[in-house]
Amino acid sequence: MPPIERHVAISLERTGQEFREVHEWIDAPEHKLAHHDLSRVAEFAREITALFGPEAADEYTRHLQEDVKMRFTMIAGDTGEKLAETLAFFGCKP
Repeated sequence: MPPIERHVAISLERTGQEFREVHEWIDAPEHKLAHHDLSRVAEFAREITALFGPEAADEYTRHLQEDVKMRFTMIAGDTGEKLAETLAFFGCKP
């Protein structure tokens, strides 16, 4: 996935704000897999809104979109283990 600095640069270009705290929250190593679980987007969007405000929740979903796009771009044309790993990364059960 894009490193935090890339997410920050994209946010800054798109909104004029870095939203660094949001990207760090999403990619915190101890919670990274959970925070990328697409089945929990609504739950985490509420949490991020409470922590950082409603604009931050928009950046959370955009961060996820960027990660999904990159993950599936990485496996384009590839099947098997990488596909299973990618689906698991986003909370999709095989």
